[in-house]
Amino acid sequence: MSFCADPLGRFLATVVLLAGGSALADESTWQRRYCEGMELEKHLPSGGYIDCLSPEYAIEVEWAEHWAEAVGQSLYYASETGRKPGIILLCEQSEGPVEGLCRSYVYRLEIALKFVKAPGQRQGGEG
Repeated sequence: MSFCADPLGRFLATVVLLAGGSALADESTWQRRYCEGMELEKHLPSGGYIDCLSPEYAIEVEWAEHWAEAVGQSLYYASETGRKPGIILLCEQSEGPVEGLCRSYVYRLEIALKFVKAPGQRQGGEG
């Protein structure tokens, strides 16, 4: 497991590299494993379900190729709960091109997280 650090602690992102063939398990299997002790599938009055809800984070569990959707969902869940957004990205580990593709998704996620600003902060660090 690796983490995409947000230096201000506003966002939690974790990448889970799964052993080859692990992708055969569905997302909910991994959700139960990595969100043990948290509230699972928390229904929102506005619709939708938060995968994992802890006292500090509203977390979306998603396959790496859907990293962008995970960003949007976790930000929405955070806004609805008053908690910090979190993502657990699932990526099947291999020695072939899939692992390189996973790295490219993680790279894109890191770029997006660097762009996310604290509420009220303007571009360029002003505010």
